[in-house]
Amino acid sequence: MKPRYSRLLSTLVRLAYFSALALAISMDPANAQNPDCRTPDHTALSTAFPQNAHVTVNINSNTGQFTQADFDCMKAAFENWNTANNANSSHVTFTVNFSPTVLVTTDSTGHVTSASSGNVYQVNRDTTAINSIGVGVTGGQGTNSGRTNAFTNIHPNVTACDALTQTMAHQVCTARIPYRLGQS
Repeated sequence: MKPRYSRLLSTLVRLAYFSALALAISMDPANAQNPDCRTPDHTALSTAFPQNAHVTVNINSNTGQFTQADFDCMKAAFENWNTANNANSSHVTFTVNFSPTVLVTTDSTGHVTSASSGNVYQVNRDTTAINSIGVGVTGGQGTNSGRTNAFTNIHPNVTACDALTQTMAHQVCTARIPYRLGQS
């Protein structure tokens, strides 16, 4: 009787975790039209791509990473940003690719170890640098002139299309990747 109770408890715990995760994602649907996204804070320029930057994004298609369907869901977040470009005044544009070519690599703590030249952004399915309740994390490198590269790691348990779109939109917007308004 105990093994059956243990399996039931384990199933209920998993159900509660994923329900809380879905609720947390749905409570703050960040997207490019969100007023908070258009007015990020004006802190370090090194955490934002320069105004008018053209950024090449790669969503990882390697085995164990994202599927074509996942890519389509996440690409929508970048398309929303590009559509809102006049409203957000950044004029940062994203060209999104689905490829096994990795543009930015990190170590086990989330620090960038290598990156392709130019404004590049890598999206992976990985738990590196994600805290115990997080669904995604973004980092990268920059100079006093602006960000030069970025990466986002999305937790492997984030699989629903809406969750992928919202997580990606949140990472693009509220992680302060795009150009900071008021800076030049």
